[in-house]
Amino acid sequence: MIPFKPFIRLGVLFLLRKDVIRREKPKFSLKPPAVTCLLVLFCICVVFSIGCVSHNPPVNNEVPSSGFTNITVTDSLNNTYSFSKPVERIVALNLDTIETLIVLGAGDQVVGVPQSILEKTNLKQYLPNAVNVGESGSPNVEKITELHPDVIILMNTAGETEKTKFSILNVPVLSYNCYIFSELPSSVKNLGILTGKNENASLYLTFFYQQDEMIQNRITSIGNEKQPDVYLEIGSEYTAAGKESGGDSLLSHMKANNVASNLPTQWPKVTPEWVVKTNPAFIIKTVHTYVGEEKDFVKILSDLKSRAGFSEIDACSQNRTYVITSNFLYGPKGIIGQALLGKILYPEMFSDIYLDDLISRYEGLFNVKIDEKEVVFPNI
Repeated sequence: MIPFKPFIRLGVLFLLRKDVIRREKPKFSLKPPAVTCLLVLFCICVVFSIGCVSHNPPVNNEVPSSGFTNITVTDSLNNTYSFSKPVERIVALNLDTIETLIVLGAGDQVVGVPQSILEKTNLKQYLPNAVNVGESGSPNVEKITELHPDVIILMNTAGETEKTKFSILNVPVLSYNCYIFSELPSSVKNLGILTGKNENASLYLTFFYQQDEMIQNRITSIGNEKQPDVYLEIGSEYTAAGKESGGDSLLSHMKANNVASNLPTQWPKVTPEWVVKTNPAFIIKTVHTYVGEEKDFVKILSDLKSRAGFSEIDACSQNRTYVITSNFLYGPKGIIGQALLGKILYPEMFSDIYLDDLISRYEGLFNVKIDEKEVVFPNI
């Protein structure tokens, strides 16, 4: 850079201290043209010097040493949020989002989770900094306040009352539907940006799209008239997977007709008579398994088939009833659940797909261990 400071000092001295110049006995006198030239030179130096300085940004605007600039994410409600850098302290209040964060390698950025996550799942080992903040439906706001989170993540099914609880914290409250298969890629992408785990998100999405393409290529010939009717029961008796639920999304993606898709809520209660009347070709009951808890899949299936009137249903009379672990239908493991449904609904098309191999690949790619002892009964 050209050293303009001497010229500036000279100009200032000339303008402000003319008396000193006059007291000297110069060997020459400054003619008016010379004075004009000096003033012009002074102004050029000042302007050019200021211009050069303006190219150096203030320190607080420099790109962080991590290499990240401002980030913007969109949640499942299509709300947009901006952050100066990836978040470091997350309170996550639903299982599927927590599991997605773990797969992305962001488990250590989670500081608060529901009690059931720490006590009833095997996920605690991937959440070294997480503490109990109550349950997802009744979180302890005071405890969450103490954690100073950068962000709180809920499902979009959380009510306005629940969201209002966090308004006093002045913390962004985001919603992600990692339990809905069709929204999973978008959720993974945005959570990757939010946590600074873009590369891991890309790894998962590559795995996701490869598996999905393979499966979709196999069922592409199945038209609407060939789609099997399925009654998907979620957890408790006669709770169906209704319209826009996670189960409904996955069944639709697998070209199966969800008999409860026309019901108005995500998890409607139905009656035995309603199920018998719909006469589904398949009945699939999901069971949530917890650490240290043994579920007798044989008995669960036997009890289901012996319900009043169920012997008249095609699914029961033709042995197309199944009990599966719900953990494989939702969240990042939903891509395994997709293959699982393929083997149930279209056994001939998926006879060469082995769930154990798919699970092993998933574990290896994302450095996690799937501990569920049973995935489906009867085995397929």
